[in-house]
Amino acid sequence: MKCPRPLPPRAFGLLLLFVLLAAALGLQGQPLNFGRVKDFMVPDYFDPPHENQLRSRLNGTEAQPLPGGRFLIKQIKLESFRLDGFCEFRVTAPECIYDHTRREASSAREVHLESGDGQLVVDGRGFLWQQTNSLVVISNDQRTIIRPPTSTGTHTHR
Repeated sequence: MKCPRPLPPRAFGLLLLFVLLAAALGLQGQPLNFGRVKDFMVPDYFDPPHENQLRSRLNGTEAQPLPGGRFLIKQIKLESFRLDGFCEFRVTAPECIYDHTRREASSAREVHLESGDGQLVVDGRGFLWQQTNSLVVISNDQRTIIRPPTSTGTHTHR
């Protein structure tokens, strides 16, 4: 599975600077009303000395700010990467709530997970993703397909 190129650290730094500036204005009593944000993205990088290497990325076609540092994100794509840049897994869903403070995303809607090598596919309803440890839990109606390394067949487990 080929994953798109990560956001360069400098671009992420500019985005972070904008967010900090907006927060500073908010602390001075200025109302902040961003409304909907198109092409929402939350990158996360490995700790030093690999701080330039992307660890995970949460994308959405649109995000709406909610109270408490949360966002309602539409058409999400969540990717987790190894240190060598290989995409470990990709999760897609119609929407989720991303809690920036807790660094978690969750949804009660349908969800699709596929491993980077395409050998594992899980479909279900409802998920929780913890960004701090790349844990994904699919909670309901799971359907798992495990494909062998060769194209000799597909095994399905429920």
